[in-house]
Order: sequence, then C-alpha cells, then structure tokens
Amino acid sequence: MTADGIPVVYYGIEQNLGGNVEPYMNRQALWEAGFDTDASIYKLFASLNLFRRHVGRKYEKYLTTLSEPIGIDPNTIAWAKGGEDDPKVISVLSNKGQDSDDYSMQLCDKHGYSAGDELIDVISCKSMSVGNDGCITAWITDGEPVVLFGKSALEGSTLCDVSGDSNVVLTSQAIISTTWTSVVSGVPSVFHTASTVPWDEAPSSITATATGYSGSTAKATSAASVSAPQPQSISSLLSLAIIPAMILTGSLALSLDRYFR
Repeated sequence: MTADGIPVVYYGIEQNLGGNVEPYMNRQALWEAGFDTDASIYKLFASLNLFRRHVGRKYEKYLTTLSEPIGIDPNTIAWAKGGEDDPKVISVLSNKGQDSDDYSMQLCDKHGYSAGDELIDVISCKSMSVGNDGCITAWITDGEPVVLFGKSALEGSTLCDVSGDSNVVLTSQAIISTTWTSVVSGVPSVFHTASTVPWDEAPSSITATATGYSGSTAKATSAASVSAPQPQSISSLLSLAIIPAMILTGSLALSLDRYFR
C-alpha cells in the first residue's frame, strides 16, 4: 500500500480467507464468509488506504515519485517515498514473522527528516523522534510492518488521533482512455493513452471513429463511429468496445470511467 504504483490486493485477504474450502478450489464467496469490518487486516488496509489518499492529495508528487531504498539487511528492507521537498513516507518490512523477537533498524541516510523531528507509525500509532545524530530507530514488533511519517504532515487525516475536521473528502475524477491497434512493419501492435480530469470537466459524451485499411495501400475499406453519454455513477463504466477490425489492420476503442480520489 505504500510502494510504487497501484496497490493490488488479492480477493479475500482482508477477511483472512485462506482458500481450500469445499466445494471451491480457491477462496470462498464473500457472502458465505461474512464481511468482518473489525478484522485486523481489514482495519490495516482501511488505515493505509486513508493514509495513502491523505498523502497523495496533500503532496501531489508522492504518487509519481519512485521509492528509494534507505536500509536493507538479510531480514529487513526500508524505503523512503515522496517528493524532493515533501515529507517522506518511511516503510519498513521484515521477513522474520510474528513469532520473532522485537528488534530495530537504524536509518541514518536519505530519509528526509532532521534531528528532533517527531514521527508517527501510522500502523501502531506510536510516536518517536529523530535522534540527535539524525538517525531514525525503527522498531519491528512481532514482525509487523512500520510506516513512519511526520506528525505535523499527518494533520488533517484524523489518523492516530491527529487533529482534523473529517476524513479525507473524496472527489470525483474521470479518466478517458484510448486504445488502438495497428500493424507496424508487419507486426500487430497495441497503443494506449489515458488522461485524467475532474469529473465536472469531463465531456458529456465521447465519440470514437475508426477507419481500417487493407493491403499495402492507404485505401480505406471500412469506417465506423460510436458515441455514448457520460456515466452517472462509479458502477457505470462506459466502454466503447473495440470497433470490430474484421479483416482490417486497425481498430480503436475509447472509454470514459469515473472513480474517486
């Protein structure tokens, strides 16, 4: 949840679904297992998701800046993520497991904080300060992950009882994507572009037009156009299915999707 890219969570992990439940070969249906919002992993995901949203909205460079390793040993890895002038998110992971003894890792370089800065582990909600030597002592307890962030930068998130009027407000965003296929030097190729705009600025409709060509000449063999209105809810995914290429060498598809950020 604090690494680069889009977080991916395998179905049911937040409910501790382990699979191998008859008659399924994989994880059972959620309505059979119940949906426990008090499960520890569910709460962990909820907290980290709120934290990621808070940092991503308050510091725009966070989501597009690549993580940088700042500590590694045979059992532990730590990385820092955030814009050059922004407070860094410090993540520490251990492979020792929950039955291991508590231990610490010293992080003294490239973490972005100064001596005396107060940090909070957004998972355990424990606070700590950067040492006078500029080092962060990250304690790993029961093998659990640690996610450290500046206390002052956490204000407004409501995490760990830090001041804030409300949880991060979700706003509607629209993503308009274009995918097209063509033949380049005799090889079928797929191209994709996407742009994101506030939902209020999204077009009320989109139109896709595709023209196919056959043979080695640029003679058009067929053309088609489709259009559709803007969806009204997150569940309404407008997907203008790929215009059938048939015997053509090219096809085009557009989609207008709504999501919350």
